[in-house]
Amino acid sequence: MTKAPDFSLHDQNDMLFTLRLLEGQIIILIASNMDALNHNRQWGKAIREQYRETVYILGVADTRGIPSIMENMVRKFFKDEEISILLDWKGHIFDTCGLSAGVSNIVLIDRNGFIRYIHAGEASKKAIESLFHEVNVLMS
Repeated sequence: MTKAPDFSLHDQNDMLFTLRLLEGQIIILIASNMDALNHNRQWGKAIREQYRETVYILGVADTRGIPSIMENMVRKFFKDEEISILLDWKGHIFDTCGLSAGVSNIVLIDRNGFIRYIHAGEASKKAIESLFHEVNVLMS
């Protein structure tokens, strides 16, 4: 098992999230750049329907390369999302977790801050079932 990166990122509403603040919770990160936004929403819907109150669900947007002058526009773009979207301006989570560009990345972090599962790809039935199995193991 690998320890999750100790991130400190703000979401689209400028709320600060750190791994330490979320310690003791099961966390699912749904991460990508803009190329996989629709797939992220499919993942988010499936995860929220199954685990709405029992896991902490966060989006992570790979915002590297976006000029700082456009930061407010990016925040506004994500304003209506149902979950907090962490804005990863330096690609910290993507680099430290080895996430893939252009696809949805699902990262499951246990209550002790260890990465227990990573998946890169669409929200297929098989992929969703695999994630849910891993979450259920952590919850038991």
